[in-house]
Amino acid sequence: MYCSHCGKELRTEAAFCVYCGTPIGRQEPFGELLAQPRASNKTALIIVGICVGVGVLMLFLLFLALLLPAVFAAREAASRMMCANHEKQIGIAFHNYHDSYGALPPLYTVDEDGKPLHSWRVLILPFIEQQEMYRQIRLDEPWDSDHNRQFHDRMPSIYKCPSHPGNPRSDCTYSAVAGWAFVPAKEAESVLGVHFRDLIEGTSNILALVEVKEAFNWMDPTADVTLEDIAKGNRIGSNHSNFVNVLMMDCSVQALTWTELLLMAAHKVEEKEKEVKSRE
Repeated sequence: MYCSHCGKELRTEAAFCVYCGTPIGRQEPFGELLAQPRASNKTALIIVGICVGVGVLMLFLLFLALLLPAVFAAREAASRMMCANHEKQIGIAFHNYHDSYGALPPLYTVDEDGKPLHSWRVLILPFIEQQEMYRQIRLDEPWDSDHNRQFHDRMPSIYKCPSHPGNPRSDCTYSAVAGWAFVPAKEAESVLGVHFRDLIEGTSNILALVEVKEAFNWMDPTADVTLEDIAKGNRIGSNHSNFVNVLMMDCSVQALTWTELLLMAAHKVEEKEKEVKSRE
């Protein structure tokens, strides 16, 4: 037998080890004793495993905490660029419309009684590769007639900012600025609006399109905002951080802060009021 404490072989049975004095109980070969794992070793391994697991989990959570803001920032940057591109495409469609008709589209067309029929968004469909839908819409009927309602949820994607949570099939987030470069048609069946030559401020100084936070159906001809709405902060806004994308009439897209946009609109409203007074 072997001493369980010092491991030395004992040639005779005894109550104590002759080498180290340890009490001798039931003995097993020393080799087998070494082969048997102790409970304390198992506990230590479990504790080490738990610590390693917790450490790995903490590192993973830290990695996510550092990575997620960058992912969200990259996604928002992509959405901002896509939003600006949407406005740019609409601006190009305005210019192509002017080249074809000799004038911008009206804010909306009217019937014999002067009631709104269709928005500029419908009129420029052929210029944003939506000729087939344009042919199917009945322009001599109101936008919400029984026939035309089928197109309410078939909105072209460029009429919605990708950052807006609204319905991508119907919720428009881009509004023309009513009363500046866009005015209602003067008579029934007319599809002509303002001529570039009448925009004395110059196309680079005229707001054509702004983002609105409260989306509306893309075919609604009465949903566009006025300069006065913008000056008062009514309805305008975006899901971008601290700015609103706006389209100028020269097709340039600018990211303006709320303050910049409100001041621009307020200045133009003041100019219009002075012009009206000077004519009186």
